[in-house]
Amino acid sequence: MMAWTAFMDCLEEILGQDWQSIVEVRPSWSKWQSMEELRENVPEQQLVELARELGLLSKSEMKTILGLLAKRNECAHPTGHEPDMNQAIGYIAELLSRVEKLARKRV
Repeated sequence: MMAWTAFMDCLEEILGQDWQSIVEVRPSWSKWQSMEELRENVPEQQLVELARELGLLSKSEMKTILGLLAKRNECAHPTGHEPDMNQAIGYIAELLSRVEKLARKRV
């Protein structure tokens, strides 16, 4: 779960650099004044979709990241899913790779 949190922190930091673009793409979000407020009020899935709309992610990247969010949710909630060590390492490696790619992008 911490790997997902690190990914979202990176994504939110990049998104927050251009608040005006966020409001242009999602006018209804203008009621919030900061990335912190947005983080508290908007589901993570919508933030990932926003990154796609702003050109930070391709459609394929967005789908992959939403799949990683689904895995995170499966592990964080009582579903009985218990990934083994290799699955956990693969998940973390995938998210770290995504963080690296995002860190090189700007809105």
